[in-house]
Amino acid sequence: MSPQLGTDKPGYTVNIGITDLNRAGVPDVYIANIVTMNKDEKYVRPDAKTRLKFNPQKMANMRVVEANDLWTSTAKDGKLVSYEQSQAVGRGYKSTGWSWGANFFDYDNDGDDDLSLDNGMTESAVHPRVNPDSPNSSGQQQQTIVPVAEKEAPFFFVNRAGMLEEQSSQSGADPAGNARAVVMFDMDGDGALDMMVNNFNGPAMLYRNNGTSGNHWIKIHLTGNPSKGVTRDAIGAKILVDTPHQKNLWREVFSTIGYLTSPPKEQHLGLGTDTRADVTVIWPNGDRQTLKNLAADHTYRINQK
Repeated sequence: MSPQLGTDKPGYTVNIGITDLNRAGVPDVYIANIVTMNKDEKYVRPDAKTRLKFNPQKMANMRVVEANDLWTSTAKDGKLVSYEQSQAVGRGYKSTGWSWGANFFDYDNDGDDDLSLDNGMTESAVHPRVNPDSPNSSGQQQQTIVPVAEKEAPFFFVNRAGMLEEQSSQSGADPAGNARAVVMFDMDGDGALDMMVNNFNGPAMLYRNNGTSGNHWIKIHLTGNPSKGVTRDAIGAKILVDTPHQKNLWREVFSTIGYLTSPPKEQHLGLGTDTRADVTVIWPNGDRQTLKNLAADHTYRINQK
């Protein structure tokens, strides 16, 4: 189906971030890849037992190509038609690094989803810095320092009228590390999503969201009915939320997302300035439930009937 959908671009995908940026009723996807490399020199990861053709000068000038992609959907009558590659991700001349995860979430509760990328690479923890089998220009063996990346900075994009603007340094969650997994959850119950970052060979880092936007929110916790073929965690259920100023806010309950990551099953949606919302749940077996005129800034538990 990839050629028909228009998503058959090759890559080295690690994670897919899923949301509905254009409110089409079907998911848009952000593909988080490890970087690709254009090279004219045979290269494999060296260790003390590997003999290989290795030219440090060419390695130093290897061209790294950014590989992450945002694909937005086109839908008709609520059904997916195709995807097209979007340019609505602003990063200037920066590469978004070796991405292990892409997480969409509404950090400021304004009703549109923002994007966090967790990056990391620890080559030195896997391979030695010195390659003793590297030949010099005369064919003699020499010790060569293999360049490695100790840490990589995460990236944070704020959704501004459909454009994901890179605001990593402004976010306060930009220290470089070796992130492998990130989860967003409301640690202190104030209605703003906080962030926990799990690092490889390093301490976990907790970032508290001190946003003071004043926007409203709603949380939905679903419990499925196993007698109807739906798990109690309601995996695969979709939630649609309408407010006077926000239409087709979308969430789906996932079992996992990202590398070794299981997100909270409670779904958090920002409502902007609106204080009331209509919530429709589409259960995985096709059942629908609608709750009208729910008050903002509350958590609702919805059981499948």
